[in-house]
Amino acid sequence: MSYTVKGRVKHVGDIETFDSGFQKRLVVLEVNDNGYTNDFAMEMVKDKATAAGELKVGQEIEANFNVRSNEHNGRYYTNLNCWKWNVLTSAPPTRPVMNEEPQF
Repeated sequence: MSYTVKGRVKHVGDIETFDSGFQKRLVVLEVNDNGYTNDFAMEMVKDKATAAGELKVGQEIEANFNVRSNEHNGRYYTNLNCWKWNVLTSAPPTRPVMNEEPQF
């Protein structure tokens, strides 16, 4: 079953590569749900992990994902596996950080 969510990119993690060659990247979306803010931690895997490197903090995207769950040693783990996204707005401009006081 597939789901869709719209949110603002809050975090784009580094690619994790495993011994098998499998790659994944964590992307966190900040989602406003009727005045409440929720963070959605989604995994992008394989070729999507590389493509997600183009995402920038502050961009608003619409993401399509599947919910995956599996059991290991009596504990259940659930992942949101994002397989497609569309950028709706670009990231807001960043302001330069002033480390020194201005000279007059």
